[in-house]
Amino acid sequence: EAFRLHGLVARELAQLGCADYVLSPTPRVHLGCEETDRPELEAAASLFNESAGFSASWLNRAELLAIEPRLGPAVAFGVKTTGNLTVNAGDLARSMANAAVRLNGRLVRGEVTGLATTGERATGVRVGDEVLPCDDVIFATGPWIAKVEAWLGVSLRIEPVKGEMLLLRLPTGATTHDF
Repeated sequence: EAFRLHGLVARELAQLGCADYVLSPTPRVHLGCEETDRPELEAAASLFNESAGFSASWLNRAELLAIEPRLGPAVAFGVKTTGNLTVNAGDLARSMANAAVRLNGRLVRGEVTGLATTGERATGVRVGDEVLPCDDVIFATGPWIAKVEAWLGVSLRIEPVKGEMLLLRLPTGATTHDF
């Protein structure tokens, strides 16, 4: 569903002349170290193989080392998935901001300091001393959700979508897959 929705956004941005980002195919390998990891990888492989445009294949340790010889000794098996795309988040955000301006939106730089509300409905976003009126609010804070929880008076459960991420610049070169 996310891919379908992103396709709609990409088409709209292109129509506005604002699609200044690249979607890059990114093979991903989900790693397993012990048998207790297998059920989760089986579920992921099944989902990928049942979804149009995606696929998954099992890899043993030798096959994994052929892809990435720097893997640690605890890695025993994995599932290679294809169909995912990667986008530079900054380029996508700039494209969406440019589209908003073309649609008579206004870019405001500043720190969001709270919400204006009427009853339980958000009616504005506080940026510094200014309240920007709104009909809807989307919070895309990721793990930096504490302030929003305080503004809303709720506790929100946050989980990583891709798992814990660590970006490396390796002296022997980049990996060819996401792990």
